[in-house]
Formats: sequence, C-alpha cells, structure tokens
Amino acid sequence: MAVATIGAMALAIYENGEYLEAIAVMLFYQIGEWFQGYAVGKSRRNISNLMDIRPDNANVERNGKLEQVDPDEVGIGSVIVVQPGEKVPIDGMIVGRE
Repeated sequence: MAVATIGAMALAIYENGEYLEAIAVMLFYQIGEWFQGYAVGKSRRNISNLMDIRPDNANVERNGKLEQVDPDEVGIGSVIVVQPGEKVPIDGMIVGRE
C-alpha cells in the first residue's frame, strides 16, 4: 500500500502536479480496510452465536433412570433421551421413539 501511494505521489510530482490519484489510492484502501473489519467482526459474532446453540447437559439413561451429565462425558453406546422442546446435545443414531 505504501509503495502504491509513493508511486502515485511520484507520478503527481513529475507528471502533472495533481495528487488526485494518490488520494484515491489511500481513500480506497481505507474503505477496503473498513469493509474487511466489518466482515471479520460479523463473522466472529456469528461464530460465537453458533457456539451458544449447544445445550449444557444431556439426559443419559442409566439403570432405567435419567441422569443429567455434560455432553462431553457421554460415552459411546450410551442412550440419551431428548425431551420435547430440547436440543439434541450430541451426534448419534435414533434407536426408538416413545
């Protein structure tokens, strides 16, 4: 960016004395930086919103009773119960519906 600005200034000095190109280069660069910052900020907000979707606990069926545990602690082969209105806490296979 600095090279482009210096080049535009050098052309303005040696050619015709107009600095419009140098000003346009700097202005367009700043506008591009603003759009980039806006897009990155929006992406970060969207990613943090997606992280909030995951439920805090899972209903695991053990010995005929439901226990609430952290989804990270659910073992392979465990049976989880998803109540009406709840979000599914982990990936798995549907084995039945009551």
